[in-house]
Amino acid sequence: MPSLRLVNLERNNLNGSLPEEMCHQLPTLEILALDDNYLEGSIPKSISNCTSLKGLYLDNNSFTGKIPSSLFNIAALSSVVLSKNNLNGSLPISIGNATLLEELDLSCNSFSGRVQLHHFSWKSMCFIDLSSNSLQGELTYSICNASSLEVLNLSHNNFSGNIPHCIGSSSLASLHVLDFQNNSFHGTIPETFEEGSKLRTLNLNGNLLHGLLPQSLVYCADLKFLDLGKNGIHDTFPYWVQDLKELQVLVLRENNLHGSIPHVNNKANYTFTNLRVFDISNNYFHGSLPTTYFKYFDAMKNLKGETSLEYMGYQSPVFGTYQDSVDLTFKGLWDFHIEKILIIFTCIDLSNNMFEGEIPISIGEFSALTGLNFSHNRLIGAIPNSMGNLKNLEWLDLSSNNLIGKIPIELTNLNFLSILNLSHNRLEGCIPRGQQFETFTNDSFKGNKKLRGFQLMISCIPNVKRQPSLQNSSFEVRFEFGWKPVILGYVCGALFGSTMFWVVVFSGKPRRLASLVDDLPKIGRRRYMLAKL
Repeated sequence: MPSLRLVNLERNNLNGSLPEEMCHQLPTLEILALDDNYLEGSIPKSISNCTSLKGLYLDNNSFTGKIPSSLFNIAALSSVVLSKNNLNGSLPISIGNATLLEELDLSCNSFSGRVQLHHFSWKSMCFIDLSSNSLQGELTYSICNASSLEVLNLSHNNFSGNIPHCIGSSSLASLHVLDFQNNSFHGTIPETFEEGSKLRTLNLNGNLLHGLLPQSLVYCADLKFLDLGKNGIHDTFPYWVQDLKELQVLVLRENNLHGSIPHVNNKANYTFTNLRVFDISNNYFHGSLPTTYFKYFDAMKNLKGETSLEYMGYQSPVFGTYQDSVDLTFKGLWDFHIEKILIIFTCIDLSNNMFEGEIPISIGEFSALTGLNFSHNRLIGAIPNSMGNLKNLEWLDLSSNNLIGKIPIELTNLNFLSILNLSHNRLEGCIPRGQQFETFTNDSFKGNKKLRGFQLMISCIPNVKRQPSLQNSSFEVRFEFGWKPVILGYVCGALFGSTMFWVVVFSGKPRRLASLVDDLPKIGRRRYMLAKL
C-alpha cells in the first residue's frame, strides 16, 4: 500500500518487533501509532526512510536500545512519544535538527547522561516530558524563547543549576505546567511571575532551593497546584496564597518556614475555598492551629458531585495529558508518592511543628476528608467527638501530643479508617470496640499509660475484690501462716519418717513401732475429745 498515510493499531495485543523494511514499503507514511501493545526489540534505524513521518507513537510497549539519531533528521517530524518503554542510552543531539518538533515525550525510560537542552528547537516546542529517567544538565536561558510551550516536565531526574528568571514571565505566556520535582536545582525561586500568567501547576518539590517564597505568584490567578516542599526555603507562612481562588493543592512541607500563621485576611475574596490538600508539615510553625482558615475549606466539607474517575492535571487541547502527582506522609512514618491524584482526594497534614492548643470541634465538618495528620505537636485537650463525622477518613494520626481523656466511641463509625495512630499521648480509659477498631494493633495506642484494651494486653474489665465467705474465713484464720511453713513441716516429717524406718530395720525392733501405730487412733480420739471439751 504505497499511498498509506496513517497506521493506527494502538491498544491491541500485538507482539513482536518493528520490521526493518517497514518504511521502504510505506514511503508516504505520516502517522504510526502502535502505543499500548506488547511490542519489543529496538526501533529500527531505517525509520528515517519514512521521510513524510509527522507523528510516531510507540509509548507503553517494551522497546529497548537507543533512539536512532537519524529519527530527528526527518524534516516533517512534529510528535515523538516513546514513553513507558525500556529505552536507554543518552538522548541524541540531533533532537535539535527537528525544527518543527512540537511534542516530545520520552518519560519513564532508562535514559541517562547529559542533555544539551540549549540545542532544542524551543520556538516550536509545546509539550516536553523527560520525567522519570536519569538525565543530567542545566536549563539555560534558551528556554525563554519557548513562547508556545504549554508543559515542561523534567521531574525525577538529576537536572541542576538555577531556574531561569523568565519562568512565569510574559516570554512564556503559554506555560501551564512546570514540573521540576526531585532534581537538584538550586538558588532561589524566580520572583518574576507576571499578571496574566496561565500557570496552573508549579511543582518544585525535592530540590535545593532556598531564599523566600515568591510573592509574585499571587499574579498566577489560574494556579491550582503549588508544591514547594522539601527545599530550604526560609520564610514565614505565605498569607497571600489565600487570594488564589483556584488553588487546590498547597504543599510547603519540609522547609525552614517559621512563625505563627496569621488570621484570615478579611479583605481576601476567596481564602482556600477550593483547597483539597493542605500540607505544611515538618516546619517550625508555632502558635494555635490555623482554625480561622479551616472554616473556609469548603472543598473538604463536601464532594460536590465529583466522580472518583477524575484526576487532577492538565489536558492539552492538541497534545498529551499531564497528571499532577504529590508526596505525602503515610502513617506518620514514611512518604508515599501519589502518581495520580483523584479530584475527590482531600488531606490536611500539620505534623512535626510546634502547634499548641486544642483540636477544634469544627474539624468534624470536613466530611470529605481522606487523611488527617496532627502528630508531633503540642496539642492539648480531648479528641473531639465530632471526628466521628469524618465518614471518608482513611488515616488519622494524632500521635505524640498531650491529648487527654477517653477515645471517643464515635470514631468506631469511621468505616474507611485503615490507619490510626493515637500513641504517645495521655489518653485513658477503655479503647472502644467494634468496626475498624478490632483491626488496630498495639502501635496505634502505645505510650498512653492509663489506656486499656486487648491491643495493649491490658484487660478493660475492672478488678473486683471478692469478699471471703463465712465458711472459708475460719479456715483462712487457722492457716494464715501460709504455705512456706507447711512445706517445711512436710520435708522435716518425711526426713524423720525415713530415718526412723531405717533405725527400726537395723535395730530389729519393729514391735515398738507396731505398738506405736496401734496407739495412733487412740491418741487422735483423745485430742478430738479434748477439743470438744
